[in-house]
Amino acid sequence: MNGNKPYTYDFEDFTGREDYTKIFITKLMQTHTGQCRSLPVFYKILADEIGSEAYLAQAPNHLYIKHPGEDNRWVNIELTNGHFASDPYIISSMNISAEAIRNKIYMDAMSEKNKQRTQNNTDSKL
Repeated sequence: MNGNKPYTYDFEDFTGREDYTKIFITKLMQTHTGQCRSLPVFYKILADEIGSEAYLAQAPNHLYIKHPGEDNRWVNIELTNGHFASDPYIISSMNISAEAIRNKIYMDAMSEKNKQRTQNNTDSKL
């Protein structure tokens, strides 16, 4: 169906400043390249369709996926590089404060309501 072509990170205009369609999920589906918003949102759509429990989570200027693991601990999936990312790695690489985590600004599994609020904030920046 897709020629076994993997989905990869698109380093060209990943913020969509020159061409806002670069951040669209439809562009990701056509080219198999996306960025730190379109890759996790597409993953979330697919996970919902097959009944898998997956949540979007936010870091500064970034989204990633959280799955509940078999041991009832969160498993973080970083789709921009295809790796599992530990909480300490995300905290240090994104310079996230303990206060931001405590206030559930970053690293919290988003509810559907929070997901829509984040999408609206992203759309208003375009």
